[in-house]
Amino acid sequence: MNTTVKIGIIGAGSLGILYGQKLTKAYGKENVLFIANEERCRKYKNTEFLCNGEGCDFQFVSTGKISREAVNEKHYKDSNNEVMNQMNLDLVIFTVKSTDLATAIEDAKPFVNENTVILSLLNGITSEEQIEAVFGKKHMIYSVALGMDPIRKDYQISYQNIGKIVFGSRYGNQVDDVRLVSDVLEKADIPNAVSDDIMYVLWKKLMLNTGVNQVIAVYASTYGGMQQEGEIRTKMIEAMKEVVEVAKHEGVNLTQDDIKENVVLLDTMNPEGMPSMRQDTKAGKKTEVELFSGTICRLGRKYNIPTPVNDFFYERIREIESSYLGEE
Repeated sequence: MNTTVKIGIIGAGSLGILYGQKLTKAYGKENVLFIANEERCRKYKNTEFLCNGEGCDFQFVSTGKISREAVNEKHYKDSNNEVMNQMNLDLVIFTVKSTDLATAIEDAKPFVNENTVILSLLNGITSEEQIEAVFGKKHMIYSVALGMDPIRKDYQISYQNIGKIVFGSRYGNQVDDVRLVSDVLEKADIPNAVSDDIMYVLWKKLMLNTGVNQVIAVYASTYGGMQQEGEIRTKMIEAMKEVVEVAKHEGVNLTQDDIKENVVLLDTMNPEGMPSMRQDTKAGKKTEVELFSGTICRLGRKYNIPTPVNDFFYERIREIESSYLGEE
């Protein structure tokens, strides 16, 4: 593996810190760049980042108003070789929330060239398509992060389970790109696996999130609340069943066994932990409800499939958001 591989991370939240720490240790601060706009960079450079109590020595980079076209001009190249070198990245990893994806794509533009491999660790099944609409499909590797349980407070996270990243080519003929991702993650000691049916894996994670993230947010609970028999666990499973029915019409064969496997996985989570959506509602932030019940309800209407549990989750979570965001 070429140790000079250069990696960009966009998003300094839970996953950004978790995997950024591992990648920075493996490849060195000079080869792992956290990309953000100028305002965020200024803030981050004066912020203490901690991962399981250990300080994170991250590098934050912003090109501000500099475009790739400007970088390609000779006078800029001659005087800014260091910045130019930073902008030729082998791998860019998106770890932002879906609500920040449009801005993140703009921030990434100067750093993505025709050979850059792109990985999105966002929840849901839509982020890759949004990224592809700007950068194309050629080097887009579909992926999902499974089984991690970070709890975040400001820019400090703690976790018991690091989980794993599952990834693969949706379109085929991306052997070299898949190998690059695999090599990068292996060197950083980040558990990973390659899937031959990555859309199935993405939908299975969507089913998990649609059940657990939303039910814990609505009932203001923790993982422990849905690890015992009762209303919370029942609602979670009912929401997942609706995802199974919708997925069939999208050509993805989820089954009842997949629900059982998700429940078994959830029963291994830290009972005191909570998913990102509950952390968002506690912090008074906008959630990713559009990715979860928003997606399922929309597709349910498209295929004339009833989704009463996800309808309930969607309406309730939007009410919770309105209570602190002041939305109509």
